[in-house]
Amino acid sequence: MKKDGAIRLSLDFRKLNKITIFDAEPIPTLDELLGKMKGAKFFTKCDLTKGYWQIPMHEDSKAYTAFQTTQGLMEFHYMPFGLSTAACTFQRAMLDTLGKLPFVVSYFDDVLIFSKSWEEHLEHIEKTLSALREAGFTVKPSKTIVGCEHINFLGHIVGKGQLKPDENKTEKIRNLKVPTTKKEYDNVDDDDDDDDDYDDDDVNDDEDDDDDDDDNL
Repeated sequence: MKKDGAIRLSLDFRKLNKITIFDAEPIPTLDELLGKMKGAKFFTKCDLTKGYWQIPMHEDSKAYTAFQTTQGLMEFHYMPFGLSTAACTFQRAMLDTLGKLPFVVSYFDDVLIFSKSWEEHLEHIEKTLSALREAGFTVKPSKTIVGCEHINFLGHIVGKGQLKPDENKTEKIRNLKVPTTKKEYDNVDDDDDDDDDYDDDDVNDDEDDDDDDDDNL
């Protein structure tokens, strides 16, 4: 179930993951990403449409994603979430696409462009979008925020010489009562899982494009 209540198609790839060759790609830490933005005054944030589903599956790998339906077997033409190598594959693709641009950082499908002047920012936006376009990635306009002096990125407010946690994220922690029973502790743990800043499923969470989901099959 998606955050907006819509039904999410998901498959259990645990057996496939057990026999999948291990792949690793360093995931940037929050400190690494935020440290690059020192002195920036303008920010633009982009969200890639459909996340993982912008990564085509290798022809030899498609059959491994097959699943049974009332209309027969179907398989994914684009990378579904749930595969053990999906996150690393996606992050590597973003690094290959944007890694040489010093004015942009990416955390999976979240892309943040930052600049010290407005003139620079316009140029940086153009170069970033050109790089994404050349790599075949598309950006979702409804989730794009352009030219802000401060912005929310990975649960932190960045800009105007400040870096602080998003109060909406920390309010729940400040108001949290200390659990006194195991049941209360389990409830707190479940709530914490629901509020993670990054969820592997969220990379494919695109509310406005639900009608196009079958295009991936």
